Amino acid sequence: MKTASTVLGIIGGVICIILAIVCLVAALAINPANQFIQDEFDRWEEDEFPFDEFELTVNGEEVFTEEDFEEYGYDYTNMPRMVWGMARDTLIVFAVLFFIGGILGIIGAAIVRRSHVAAGVLQLIAAFIGFVSFILLLIGGILALASGKEQPPAQQQVYTAVPPPPQAPQ
Repeated sequence: MKTASTVLGIIGGVICIILAIVCLVAALAINPANQFIQDEFDRWEEDEFPFDEFELTVNGEEVFTEEDFEEYGYDYTNMPRMVWGMARDTLIVFAVLFFIGGILGIIGAAIVRRSHVAAGVLQLIAAFIGFVSFILLLIGGILALASGKEQPPAQQQVYTAVPPPPQAPQ
């Protein structure tokens, strides 16, 4: 079971680290896309922005207009920058979590022969942190915890045909 725990920990950890790298690359790729979309919104603002006559009415009564947007500081031309910024930040958080989970999974796989309890705990923590390879690391952690020292087989009792010693009279 220790070999299976080692293999599952390494595979799960490597998957987490690969996904951490993918998330970081995607987060870095968001900035150029954000700039392109922001340039498009700026062009719309200069030329023919589609929301120039924005109004929100309830039962025919004007509730929220473009002037209200400007008065309260809502600038809908910055919306793409906010959305892409949140996406970038989320990807960076996921990348850090995946990286930590991958490292813990690999460390847990490496120490399974020395300390199966510590390895199992590390792999279980990695399973919850790097949730992409949850099943692999969860099974690896359970196998590491369950792979304690093997109990020697119980010795069989040998019965002989010798009668018990006589009992003293009472």
